[in-house]
Amino acid sequence: LGRPDALAVFFSAAGIVLVDRCWKSRAVYAAIPLFGLALLTKQSVAMGLLASFLYLLAQAPRRALGLAVLTCGAGLAVIAALEWASDGWFLFHTVTANMAPYSFAKVLELQRQFFVLHWPELAVALFVLVAWFRERKGSLYVLWFGCSAVATLSLGKSGSDTNHLLEALAATAFLIANAWP
Repeated sequence: LGRPDALAVFFSAAGIVLVDRCWKSRAVYAAIPLFGLALLTKQSVAMGLLASFLYLLAQAPRRALGLAVLTCGAGLAVIAALEWASDGWFLFHTVTANMAPYSFAKVLELQRQFFVLHWPELAVALFVLVAWFRERKGSLYVLWFGCSAVATLSLGKSGSDTNHLLEALAATAFLIANAWP
């Protein structure tokens, strides 16, 4: 009840696992509500959805298109309903009120703090990535790790803290667990 971060990462990770296990069937679309719940819980947890789309684009392009269309449609419907239910205040509180100045120095400081705390996991992830690049197999977990790593550049907004790195940490753990050589 204290922080939504872990819950958002849970929903995103559950969506990732579902896509990984079901990408060959229509059951993959069951990940849409999980990614939707992740985004509704914390808007900054979107890299699982992006990685899933990119993975499906390479493995099953029609499913990727279906995932994109259905996710966008569901997302717009939910946003419209929340905007209507809040008399027009949902987007204000979700987007406008959260606009804040950006500082690249803050990004570097938060990433430094993250590295100091999690260097062993990151070192193992680097080993796994090197081994993965040698084999060059498709991996949703490599994509999630990469997308999450790039997303850490968004940490420069005032109010950001290391809790915004939880998705990257989860992606690191899933990468190690699923792509170990």
